[in-house]
Amino acid sequence: MAPVVHARVVFAALRGAIVLSALVLTWSWAPGVDAQGPAPLRPRHDRPVFGQPDPRQSGDEAKDGGLSLSGSLFGAYDDDLAVDAGATTPLRPHETVAGTYSALSGRLVYDKISDTLTFRADGASSVRYYPQFQTVTTGRQYANLATAWASELSRNTAFSAGGMARYSGHGLPFDSTIGVQDHPDLGDGSTVPPEVGLGEEVVESRRRGSIGGEARLSRAIGRRQQVGLVADGEMSALEGAERLDAYGGGGVYSSEVGRSGLVRAGYSLQQVRRGGADYFVHNVALGGDYQRPLSASRRGFVAFTGGTSLLETNGTRRIFATGDATLRYAFRAPWAMVVRYDRAVNFIVEVQEPLLSDGVTTEFSGVLNRRLEFLGSASVRRGTVGVSDDASPYNVAGGRARLRLGLARNVAAYVEYLYFHYDFKRPVDLADGLPQTLDRQTVRVGLTLNARLIR
Repeated sequence: MAPVVHARVVFAALRGAIVLSALVLTWSWAPGVDAQGPAPLRPRHDRPVFGQPDPRQSGDEAKDGGLSLSGSLFGAYDDDLAVDAGATTPLRPHETVAGTYSALSGRLVYDKISDTLTFRADGASSVRYYPQFQTVTTGRQYANLATAWASELSRNTAFSAGGMARYSGHGLPFDSTIGVQDHPDLGDGSTVPPEVGLGEEVVESRRRGSIGGEARLSRAIGRRQQVGLVADGEMSALEGAERLDAYGGGGVYSSEVGRSGLVRAGYSLQQVRRGGADYFVHNVALGGDYQRPLSASRRGFVAFTGGTSLLETNGTRRIFATGDATLRYAFRAPWAMVVRYDRAVNFIVEVQEPLLSDGVTTEFSGVLNRRLEFLGSASVRRGTVGVSDDASPYNVAGGRARLRLGLARNVAAYVEYLYFHYDFKRPVDLADGLPQTLDRQTVRVGLTLNARLIR
């Protein structure tokens, strides 16, 4: 797609999102809802048809565990098909080919939950057909194992430990940001556990995997004070990129301040090894957490944390403030909005050097009637690659808009639009096959299934 035409499409989509948001907000603030008065009765459309609780489950299905199935049959238009259909290789420059495809995806999740031990096994795969290339590919192959154990060693002492192993056999999950953990999309409206990446289908089929673990020990030393120790480690690998090893540990002291505040003081050290380079991140916690409702109605809720980090490698040091802030607001039921800002340093397998960045993400969701649901999200991130004075700037932007029509408790039809962009202003060392700049748009229409098979 030509740059001018592409820009027009993006700006048109943004204008449409702004108009839709304005109409919804106007409806949300309609007279008859008193923020300080008694809560209104829950309307019938606050209980959408799709996703209603399984009658075999308790009121909170997440606490029951069991085996769940989700899947989707959909058709899509994509303005960059070449990487998925196998027309692009590391030896051939990235090329853009627009067209349509059809796909079938499925996912199984098994949870075993108890008071002390939690186990989760998660697997997904999909098959796609590209008529333009007359090619059938398998994609979105994904497997994840995770377990966590927690125990009260004494009245004031607690210990917890956990581990995970993750494998992906094709490309990268959709993630609208670089350096922010998100819940990537599988094409059926469902998500997989957090994974940091450059974007959906940026590269051709390649294997990736990671394994890691964490242990925590905490002890209360009073009614409001607590001390803790933590140790963690993770290894990540992607075909065409050097392996990323990270491990660290530290301690922290925290004290509650009133009902809404928490003061923290502590130190942790993380060592990251990438090829022949070693990075050390010194995190000094001289901040705290604060969270409280904005009013007695509890419609709005704000929370923020703060701290500092020192990044060093080969005698080069860089110190910067870190933190995040989150605003959640519930409009006229059942509409809600979440806005989050964060500033952090991240390491991902696709980029050789660390990423230092600021980002803003937002999500707006609700139901238009008992069958029709809307979800909109957007993300913008800007930062630099590496710690040198001539570090390359980069920016990322992504968005998603989805309408889902509930046909039954376990079946729904949906249409969604996805947009992803990133741009490194100067050449940086990326994994084989990754372009320095990418723009991609996708439109999907299909049916999705979600069911609990075994309690």
